[in-house]
Amino acid sequence: MKYKALLREPRIIVLLAVIAIACILVINFGLHFGLEFEGGIRIPISLEKSVNPLVMSDIINTIKVRVTKYGMSQVNVKGIGNSEVYVELPHGDARQLDEIENILKQQGKFEGIVDGKVAVTGADMMPGSIQESQPTTQGTDVKWAVSFAINQDAARKFAIVVYGKANYPVYMFLDRYEDSIVVIKRSDLLSTNTSISEAEAVRLLEKAGMKENDSIKVFIEDDFSLINQTIASLNSTKKIAILSQAADPPVVKALQAMNYQVINKTPDEMKPNFYVAGDEGVKLNGWGAINLLSAPVLSTDITQGRVNQFYEVNGFAPSTLSFDKKQAAAIQESKKLKSILIGGALPVRIMLGTPTTIPAPLGEEFLRYSAVGALASASAVSLMIFLRYKKLSIVLPIIATILLEMSLTLSVVGTVLGTIDLGVMAGVIGATGAGVNDQIIITDEMLGGRKEGEKEGRQIKASIARAFFIVLTVASISIVAMIPLLFSGLVEMMGYALSVIIEVIIGVTITRPAFGAFLEKLFEK
Repeated sequence: MKYKALLREPRIIVLLAVIAIACILVINFGLHFGLEFEGGIRIPISLEKSVNPLVMSDIINTIKVRVTKYGMSQVNVKGIGNSEVYVELPHGDARQLDEIENILKQQGKFEGIVDGKVAVTGADMMPGSIQESQPTTQGTDVKWAVSFAINQDAARKFAIVVYGKANYPVYMFLDRYEDSIVVIKRSDLLSTNTSISEAEAVRLLEKAGMKENDSIKVFIEDDFSLINQTIASLNSTKKIAILSQAADPPVVKALQAMNYQVINKTPDEMKPNFYVAGDEGVKLNGWGAINLLSAPVLSTDITQGRVNQFYEVNGFAPSTLSFDKKQAAAIQESKKLKSILIGGALPVRIMLGTPTTIPAPLGEEFLRYSAVGALASASAVSLMIFLRYKKLSIVLPIIATILLEMSLTLSVVGTVLGTIDLGVMAGVIGATGAGVNDQIIITDEMLGGRKEGEKEGRQIKASIARAFFIVLTVASISIVAMIPLLFSGLVEMMGYALSVIIEVIIGVTITRPAFGAFLEKLFEK
């Protein structure tokens, strides 16, 4: 066989290019293995109260969906007793852990409030309609957005609540604090580049915090010595006080002495997002202190009784960041919000404990056994192929193709898509059989064509065409069969389905065409 001519074959060039890309990915990013192989991090979660098994199952499934939708390909969530949950994640960097913790802290209760009345909630959203948008630039600001649709009954209720309220804001909250107060520094209150007065700023913030039979009061921390008696005399049941992480320690101690639960927010979260709306003056778009995501204004046509099912939640990345970091922050915010909304609201409040490192069940030994299993599978198949064809010139390319497909699949999953867990390994080993079957079909078609005595000019092309028609049909069936598992919500099965689909696609588009090219040259000889 003329190997130089083979290296000029486009299908072989594509294969070599893909192998080179896979090697670069592995060298630059490394392979990310799951909990079974490398251990990970455990985040303990305490529930506000004890729950029954049905509610515990709901909590576990909600947390699984939230974290996996955020991008983690493997997560173990298990209930401990009736009041505690363990979330176990593969090893990641500190930033990733912080982001996952922020997702878990959210209760997930979404509310859209108009003039103090709840117009829409997270329960009204249609599954599958929640979509994140690419960040958009407005001057020096970077805006993020998440869109969703609500069901018909909710849309009719929304139309009734907003009727006649043109130009009113829809205050969109995620986990709004109930029956609480905000003690804010004057410098944070007036931090935006607007000409708003202190009194008007407080009025807008308290208006945003209004809800039927509930309100959020706003106080200036700088004047605490003058207002502490007023705060102490409030008829508050929850007794939640929201302050900046940079709040004065004496103020914090005084509030704790009044039995307030102090919740600390970052300086950026404490700064209200005011903006100038032309002739309409200053308006409020969002405020992290009370988890106000955005406040879009109702257009006139929406407030005339027209039923609308499509809405958008949006906001801006922190203004203190550089432009590149704003872009990244906007992507993270929309991704996080989408994950929480898809996961739904937790039935009880939760409290996160301190993350701890957990060892792998079998560590390197477990990984070694998985590799041995994969090689044993490939070896057993290779033996059967050798007994069938009895020619190393045919058997060795088939074995090489098997190993290449397995390696390329693991490199894609382990570097780009997430982590290599047991489900992924099972999928890779399972898909090996389909790959070998395709190669046998290609080889038999070529051999069968020769035995039929066709003219050599047409023999190879006809055989390859017949073989690849069968191969593509089988591959399509395999992919379609895996799609229900991929979107079933069964987290444990998603890795299996994904690895099978990827290996089939790699085989059909890259390795099997290259194998066919090799056989063409072999049979020409």
